[in-house]
Amino acid sequence: MKECKNILHGIASVFLDGADIGYTEGGVEVEKGMDTFDKLVDQELDACDIAVTQYTMIVRTSLAEATLENIKRAWNEAAVITTTVGPPQYRTLTFGIQQEIPEHTLKFVGSSPEKLNREYNFRRAKQISSSAHTLQKGDKVVVPVEFRCLPDFTKPREEQYGWVDDYES
Repeated sequence: MKECKNILHGIASVFLDGADIGYTEGGVEVEKGMDTFDKLVDQELDACDIAVTQYTMIVRTSLAEATLENIKRAWNEAAVITTTVGPPQYRTLTFGIQQEIPEHTLKFVGSSPEKLNREYNFRRAKQISSSAHTLQKGDKVVVPVEFRCLPDFTKPREEQYGWVDDYES
């Protein structure tokens, strides 16, 4: 039986390495994908079976707070944000090229159909996509960010990406 009460809506809070990264624009998208291989044989007109060849777990959002800290996260910058006492006073994020992509824990909290908190937790996440923002009259500045969640091989197979909890406040 279909139940409208099971349709989710609402906002989410996003945490990277335990720190709240502020407001988001357009919500949070979670995608669990897989690539498959068709097991074909000459004697059958369709596949006998399919096998999984790769899984992927992606989390996407746009950060509505265009702080230096969020730009640093979205651009995988390793540099420390520095403050120069003035006048004038500067906060500076340098950016450059690095070989390593930093690894993070990722969590976001929204609502479940039962009006409980729904918390998604990912053990290993790395920012993987290009991230551009526009400074333009009449537009909000948002910083898109996309994380590739990776398995934690120290956990059992069914727990390697993370978990989802529903709980009361």
